[in-house]
Amino acid sequence: MIAPIEVLRTRIGLAADDDTRDADIELAEEQALALCESHCDRWFLLLDELEQIWPVGRSLMVKRYPIESVIAITDAVGATVDPMTYQVINDSGIIACQGQGWGAYRVPVKVEYTGGYEPLPADLEYAMLAVFDVLWAETPGWGATAGIPLDAAVAKVSVVGVGSLDFDRGGSASSTNNASKGLGAIPATATAALQRYLNHTVMGGV
Repeated sequence: MIAPIEVLRTRIGLAADDDTRDADIELAEEQALALCESHCDRWFLLLDELEQIWPVGRSLMVKRYPIESVIAITDAVGATVDPMTYQVINDSGIIACQGQGWGAYRVPVKVEYTGGYEPLPADLEYAMLAVFDVLWAETPGWGATAGIPLDAAVAKVSVVGVGSLDFDRGGSASSTNNASKGLGAIPATATAALQRYLNHTVMGGV
């Protein structure tokens, strides 16, 4: 969960105890998490993980970090790697081998570990909620009205006894409007917040 269900209910305009849209909310939440994880090429929630990894030089780089604990590392033929021969750099998700390096083992290796955030950092939670908002607002059947282009600009707002909202169906949103959306369903503000959470593969091209 990127936020308590009560928070997400009120975020879409429901009462905190109204569970009528929970299935849709949970799907949008899963998609928001998946988009942010895909953008950063890493996993965020605190979970137990079993990952098969090819070493890069002397390092193993896991995808669910910060690392809380390493349970076991085994090589391709099932030999257990001695914990005294590696160092865990928790916040970076790196396991550095000492001595002869990982060349002493048959690769790839399997890493059983626990990693991720609990709770999410405030800026990361903000980014995921911003993506959730976009997905909810633009998905027909959730918040969007079917048939309206996703980049449609608001053309007119009428308030006659709390009137209607009209869209420019030609999709003539301004360039400023489009820029504010960032990368697809990830708005620019969320992209900026996610920048510091990019994985090694994204930042260093590994």
